[in-house]
Amino acid sequence: MAIPNKKLPEPSEEETGCLPTLARLFWMFGGGVTLIFCAVSIILHKATVVVYLIYVIVTIGLIAVRFIDIKYLKGEKMNGERASMNDWRRYSLLLLIFVGLSLIAAKILAALISF
Repeated sequence: MAIPNKKLPEPSEEETGCLPTLARLFWMFGGGVTLIFCAVSIILHKATVVVYLIYVIVTIGLIAVRFIDIKYLKGEKMNGERASMNDWRRYSLLLLIFVGLSLIAAKILAALISF
């Protein structure tokens, strides 16, 4: 007699609530838009210490939210496949490179515009 293959039920969308969706919206769109506004503020010479602080906090927040999304909220890649911690490491590294380069570019553009 064969033992039936029993799978644990997957939690439904109602059980997880809207938290996964909010996390994905933040790391896909909200954080990036905030970083762009900070960079534009730097270019236009309207940046204060607060803008740089927001830049750093949003960057750290994006990395943390993506980690929570993958680790606890069954995070997915853009193509719908399940994301792994390797995907998180790649995302974090690329984000840090992008943020660093965009900050350097914003400072260079700000210096060029002031002439």
